[in-house]
Amino acid sequence: MDTLVEIKALTKRLTEVHKTSINTGVIVHVERAEYHYFSGKKNKDLQSFTDAIYRCNQAYEGILRDAYFILSGTDSSKLSTNDIEQYFENEKILNPRVRAAFTNYRKEWRNPSTHDHKLFFDDEETYMAILSVESFVYVILKQILQSETYRITRFDLLRLKDTVKTLKPYTEVTIENIIESLLSFHKYINDERISLEAGGMLVIALKSYFNIIFPDANAITYLEKEIGYKLYSDLTIKSNNSIVCEIDVKAQFEILFNNSGNDRLKDYLANKKGVIGIQYYYSKLQEDEYTMWQRNDVANNVIYVIYPRNKEKKIRLTPASTL
Repeated sequence: MDTLVEIKALTKRLTEVHKTSINTGVIVHVERAEYHYFSGKKNKDLQSFTDAIYRCNQAYEGILRDAYFILSGTDSSKLSTNDIEQYFENEKILNPRVRAAFTNYRKEWRNPSTHDHKLFFDDEETYMAILSVESFVYVILKQILQSETYRITRFDLLRLKDTVKTLKPYTEVTIENIIESLLSFHKYINDERISLEAGGMLVIALKSYFNIIFPDANAITYLEKEIGYKLYSDLTIKSNNSIVCEIDVKAQFEILFNNSGNDRLKDYLANKKGVIGIQYYYSKLQEDEYTMWQRNDVANNVIYVIYPRNKEKKIRLTPASTL
């Protein structure tokens, strides 16, 4: 996997499709970091490895400032890098997985190389630093794309609700209404304006959708649960400070039922007696009709599986009853 290729593809999508201003200098710094690394290896020039680290730092700061401006809507020119880092830490704007990558690079590479001018790096340290900063740039770009997905989805849905009047909010946050809304979600989404081929984008679009059609609910993404290890829910719907349901989101329909996703949902529902689980498969075809199965293989809970009706003959589930 070439992370730099993925970074370039995301940057192109954000600049050309979403018209979002991304500093292309970030890519140049990453490319030069790789150049210095391979040059140091080829010519046995140890100074090249330290040069690569400083290029990594430039890429780190560049993407950090871009993300601050886009996600907060505030100019970062008068802020120090430390101010921006503290902002992201305090406001918890980045999701938990992104925060982990952010913390790792800042503590392991950026801070030591910035504050200790006698510090030099070898090839192994440089290799790890390049991988870390490329990973950080990639996940930050994905976070920005998610922010744009939420903004565009909200704009389109509000137009349908307030102007066209084809989208009507629910007055009650019930499991029946949540299921009904999921059965028709794909009909309200313009897949040409946003890219939902990745599950993360779909989760964000669903969050925007639920926040509009359920004004009395709170849609929360990636809620963390500790069950001996960290587990994150795709989408949690809460009302009156109580969890109504947990939704496991699939961007594409698999021929075989995704047991790993189902196990994750079952694990997340453990010790949450009475909380409903939903496994939702998205279709970008607005003419598709949806159907549903109810699974009865989870203690103290029920899991509904919602998927396109035209896939019904291809799905293989454990014993369940149709509703």
